[in-house]
Amino acid sequence: MTNTHGVREVTITRDFAVTPQVLFEDWIYPNKFCRWWGPKDYINSHCQIHPQQGGAMLVHMQAPDGTTHQIKGLFHEVQAPERIVMTTYALDESGHPLLEVLHTVTFAGHHTNTRLSVTSQVVNAKPDGVKYMATMEQGWRESLDKLARLTLKE
Repeated sequence: MTNTHGVREVTITRDFAVTPQVLFEDWIYPNKFCRWWGPKDYINSHCQIHPQQGGAMLVHMQAPDGTTHQIKGLFHEVQAPERIVMTTYALDESGHPLLEVLHTVTFAGHHTNTRLSVTSQVVNAKPDGVKYMATMEQGWRESLDKLARLTLKE
């Protein structure tokens, strides 16, 4: 992988009308995480997460046109209900990393309100992975929209 020569970083902050514990669980329980992860109109045809320090994830996100995007990841920190740090890798068709992104997720709040903050920092990108950097912010916003709909049902 090559350095992106100027780290691309996106930070999104959003308020949710649930406790930090409930929102945190939406990130660590596979049956919840797999329902909201990924942009609008994407579904996760395969989704495994092991949210613990050193735990892995593997998600196959299926786009509306049927294209499958493979994402693998590694959890660095999982501190309930305050913080998750993980790295994700967008993979090419052969399973090689195209894009490496470090995500820091914080949950701040009390009672029935939580402020979620997601900071995603591109660490490395191959030339074919740079195109995904342009849609990273939109993808996170759409994922968090899906997460918000999930929390309304809880």
